[in-house]
Amino acid sequence: MSLLLLSQYDTDSESDDKDNISNIYLNHEEEKIFEDVLQVMYSILDMVEHTIHYDNSFDTNKFQLYSYRPLIMEVDESESEPEAWTLSGTDESESDLETTNLTKDSCKTAGELGICDLPPIEKLTISVDLKCLVQIGIIHSIIDPLVLIHSFKNVPVLDIDSVLFCKDGSSLGKIFDVIGPVSQPDYILRFNSKEEIRQCGLQSNSPIYYAFGQKDQITKYVFVHDLEKDKGSDASWKDNNEPPPEELDYSDDETERMNNWKRKAKTRR
Repeated sequence: MSLLLLSQYDTDSESDDKDNISNIYLNHEEEKIFEDVLQVMYSILDMVEHTIHYDNSFDTNKFQLYSYRPLIMEVDESESEPEAWTLSGTDESESDLETTNLTKDSCKTAGELGICDLPPIEKLTISVDLKCLVQIGIIHSIIDPLVLIHSFKNVPVLDIDSVLFCKDGSSLGKIFDVIGPVSQPDYILRFNSKEEIRQCGLQSNSPIYYAFGQKDQITKYVFVHDLEKDKGSDASWKDNNEPPPEELDYSDDETERMNNWKRKAKTRR
């Protein structure tokens, strides 16, 4: 009987020892895994300037990750919290400051004129019959002191200095520049200040019109076949600015030969 009890005791003791060894082994593995996870997280967060704190006991209650508060089990309120890392706001004051810097502090070459260096624009007093007005597009964005107008498809393409109008027939100004594809370009209107834009009641998605059927000083059209004839120049002049017509270096040999022939024909006369 005593031998039976002794054998049972030995068996139970061995099983308990195995369980303890197994638990120790598992705890060691869990601690090792947890340590590896913390090291990886520390390396990643260090690249984006986050702070991570932990001690050698690997107590999860001591683990503090301020930038990811939903994952924290406990945070010591006595410790000072760093400010949350958020994206900067884009309120009106910041936008005004940003656009002003873009127009006034942009890099320029010697002799190059910026938007703010141009002479003031005279206010137009042109008015047309409302029946002649055709919507050409809508205002896409306003970048002080420029207004970008996105045109519709299947409408005539207007050239620089064409006059654009509001819905009531009052003139806004002349086209300052044309950018984008010929099939659907964007037009730029220049104003003297952002206050002038507000006085005209212009804002994003406002409709813009042109005077259909008007020619010369009011509406100027762009003809694609004329653009194809204009080969342009790849020359660079003083201070890396565009050269005047008499200093052009033609990029097309045929155009250059034609101009040389015309020049020689004038001297023969």
